[in-house]
Amino acid sequence: MLTKLETKSDRVKGLSFHTKRPWILASLHTGVIQLWDYRMGTLIHRYEEHDGPVRSVHFHHSQPLFVSGVQFHHENPWIVSASDDQTIRIWNWQSRACISVLTGHNHYVMCATFHPKEDLVVSASLDHTVRVWDIAALKKKKDAVVKYVLEGHDRGVDWASFHPTLPLIVSGADDRQVKIWRMNDTKAWEVDTLRGHMNNVSCVLFHSRQDIIVSSSEDKSVRVWDATKRTCLQTFHREHDRFWILGCHPEMNLLAAGHDSGMIVFKLERERPAFSVSGDSLYFVKDHFLREHDRFWILGCHPEMNLLAAGHDSGMIVFKLERERPAFSVSGDSLYFVKDHFLRLFEYSSQKDTQIIPICKPGSAGLNQGPRTLSLLHRNAWKARVPVWERGGNGNAAETPPKRFQDVSLAVSGFPRSVQAVSFGFNGLFLI
Repeated sequence: MLTKLETKSDRVKGLSFHTKRPWILASLHTGVIQLWDYRMGTLIHRYEEHDGPVRSVHFHHSQPLFVSGVQFHHENPWIVSASDDQTIRIWNWQSRACISVLTGHNHYVMCATFHPKEDLVVSASLDHTVRVWDIAALKKKKDAVVKYVLEGHDRGVDWASFHPTLPLIVSGADDRQVKIWRMNDTKAWEVDTLRGHMNNVSCVLFHSRQDIIVSSSEDKSVRVWDATKRTCLQTFHREHDRFWILGCHPEMNLLAAGHDSGMIVFKLERERPAFSVSGDSLYFVKDHFLREHDRFWILGCHPEMNLLAAGHDSGMIVFKLERERPAFSVSGDSLYFVKDHFLRLFEYSSQKDTQIIPICKPGSAGLNQGPRTLSLLHRNAWKARVPVWERGGNGNAAETPPKRFQDVSLAVSGFPRSVQAVSFGFNGLFLI
């Protein structure tokens, strides 16, 4: 699990990714809805209109809207809600009118979701069943009808969701099981059961980009399953927090999980392989192996983007020469970031952008040579005078006069060997 954002809050019961912006909504058991920028790690806004728990939240796929407690339809101006009154209701959010009431469950309806492409709704209830509803007739102002009743769970069903492209449904229940169902035009049937959770399965969904199933449970774990082989691939545990809800980005390889004390936004694995170039060899990780000693044979350059490709003995690699997004860090109301070889400060309250200090100077580096200049900052040197140690051309270390934050800049040149590491010690900076 590669964590992108971790938040601390009350219990998170609903999650929704924005399709285009790096935003995620989190609805809490206390009634608060939070809007986060998961790329910057900042809380953008809090909505505190609800008096009780908000169990779901959803961004509109194209308009600047979101709803709480319900889900938007992919095409029509409809939203769907599930209730403890044992019904599912479909509303026209433009006219604010209820256009259909789906009855048939005989216990609390825990969730109801639209199919991503077809005119179907799937619902899960504590009456042990999953139901699929045909809502195509609503366009002709007729009643929706139940199409399938899926029976197989031994206890109440907490969640059910459609596959984004295949005629599959996945469900999770208080019997600790995850079930996969297949449907066609005339019937639906159980395909397989995934066992492994030790407590109620609170949420389960298909990944939008990979052939996997992700489930969360009150056993304080999130499990990743191979949807084809029906085997558990990974398990992520928390020590004290039960998981309640999952969210999957519709277009990116991002997941989110809500638990008792907040939420976490993460990727399941690194998308770019770790690599290093030394001389004419490329060392890289592939298929759980470190590979080496590959000769390069061909290069390719994208005509419009900052992308290069290199072909070698065992394949190829597509890469960028440098990061396009600046390095940054957020502290309170301030954003520190690197631009044009300067550390800059942006204050959100005043919208003021200030240039603080030059952090590196371009060296005269030729082919197969590294930069000849290195500039480093001591994180605790803002108000303090600290000694900085630098190694001279003879290989000996010598202490430079103490300098303030603005002056801490270390030029590295003439070393008999390359600098292997940089470390801040108790008294200052050391080069090794």
